[in-house]
Amino acid sequence: MCSSKAQFAMKHNTLQSVSKCFLYKMDNENDEIPMTCTNRIFVMDLEIVLNTADVGDAIILPQLSRLGAGLLGIANNLKILLDKKLIIISQREEIDSSTEEGKRSIDFVLDLAGQIKDNLVQHTQKGLKEAIQSNKVKIGRKNGVSEKYLPIAENVYWAYVNKKKNKQTDTDIIKAFGIPSRTTLYKIVEHVKESLNKGK
Repeated sequence: MCSSKAQFAMKHNTLQSVSKCFLYKMDNENDEIPMTCTNRIFVMDLEIVLNTADVGDAIILPQLSRLGAGLLGIANNLKILLDKKLIIISQREEIDSSTEEGKRSIDFVLDLAGQIKDNLVQHTQKGLKEAIQSNKVKIGRKNGVSEKYLPIAENVYWAYVNKKKNKQTDTDIIKAFGIPSRTTLYKIVEHVKESLNKGK
């Protein structure tokens, strides 16, 4: 008897006409492999999908959580895949972006991630306002921190300080503020931290 995941995979006539099916972070032993894909490509790196996929190809996931760390990371990669005009299929959540129901499910995920990002920004701005009112924040240029990050430095710092309370990860903060790496994130945090200490 087929599992619900297998039944979900088999009912997609869409896959029969797809040129390439990228099976992302799936394995033969633990995941249901949709046999309706004639050209199945197993991949572990999303960059491979983005560099080799054509419009209308499909990426199949065991579950959405394979796409990123935290909801913000998942949402960011969903947007990238949608911009590439790929069909996104997640077996656990039974999402197929080629269907109206699947599109609504993905829109819900993106909307929820947007709300979380907005709340994160609100929390950081509140913390920044309180710090400024108490004369604890004095932001200036420091070697190693690019000037383009100075306008968001305070927000980044308070997001980092409050990440446990807000149930966020370093990756979430990086994605939310468009920071290229953890190294840059930590430089910004240290920059603001030293400024705070000097203001005491």
